[in-house]
Amino acid sequence: MSTLQGLLISSIDGLIKFINESYEFRIAKTNIHNILLLQKEPQFLINYSKKIKSIQFKNVYLFFDAKPIFNDLNLMINEPVFLSARNASGKSTLIKSIIKRQLLSSGEIFINEMDINKYSNQWLLNNVIYLSDQKSNVELSNEW
Repeated sequence: MSTLQGLLISSIDGLIKFINESYEFRIAKTNIHNILLLQKEPQFLINYSKKIKSIQFKNVYLFFDAKPIFNDLNLMINEPVFLSARNASGKSTLIKSIIKRQLLSSGEIFINEMDINKYSNQWLLNNVIYLSDQKSNVELSNEW
């Protein structure tokens, strides 16, 4: 292998490492941002004891890295549902938007006909459940 080839391979390896670290940094930044959002929750938000009877998405638009995830989503859910779809189709994003971990570009989400922003984050976390099909779902961990 020539010196030039070695230098090129080393540079490519460095670039791949940088891309992976950048991706991990972005995930960590998002997690920190979400934690800070939870801590900034106003005390006046309602903590309802009643169960979820309906979830409604009204004219919801959501973009991630300029890519449309939801484009004018209008959906009414009146019972527990099982979401099954291909990877990167928006299942996790849908749940994150319900629990206010993913901000919408526009539109509204209602639980029991009340805007989700009127519910406390703690109530949402206690009442909306997402079980992924990933192996990490069954491992003991505090991460989510």
